[in-house]
Amino acid sequence: MSDASHELRSPLATVITLLEVARARPDRADWPSVAATAEVEAGRLGHIVDNLLLLARSDEGHLVRGHEPVDLDELALAEGERLKAQGRVLVDLRGVGAGRVLGDREQLGRVRRNLAANAERHAASTVSFEVARTDGCVEVVVADDGPGIPVEERERVFERFARADQARDRPAGGAGLGLAIVGEVVSVHGGSVVVADSAVGARIVVRLPAEPDGD
Repeated sequence: MSDASHELRSPLATVITLLEVARARPDRADWPSVAATAEVEAGRLGHIVDNLLLLARSDEGHLVRGHEPVDLDELALAEGERLKAQGRVLVDLRGVGAGRVLGDREQLGRVRRNLAANAERHAASTVSFEVARTDGCVEVVVADDGPGIPVEERERVFERFARADQARDRPAGGAGLGLAIVGEVVSVHGGSVVVADSAVGARIVVRLPAEPDGD
């Protein structure tokens, strides 16, 4: 609760301060700018609350695996195109091949978004996606060319509100919940997620049971 309160307090404080300053001098306030900033911070609040609710559902046993066919390659390609459109990083989609699982599309979409957001946040220039079916599983890799994750931190980054080293910690923009949610959703779907060795940056590998042949 202390960690959650801390994360919610920051955007709330920004909005309150912004409005107090604008109210003190309404004739000098740039109201369109005030509204735009308040909207961004409200979006941050909403994102944190959504993440907390998902984790609460998991704790209560209400986060369950669906059974609809989900093409992970389509999710990866869609997320890659979204990052391309934003223009902050280069996106490499050459490693994306076919890969279908049975699960909950919304939950697996959250995994995709959280991994991509984490990679984009820390990338120096490039984020890459890979999807491949192997040994009865579909392997999804999201990698970046940023500072990487030290070996001693690789398990802890999937804990809630985990603080990594200064190169990849929450002041860079995260709330310490994204990778925790990845871990929860992947576990519910009978899979695994690890930070793999990489010559440069971070390489996060998700393995999920593939859709059985013939289904």
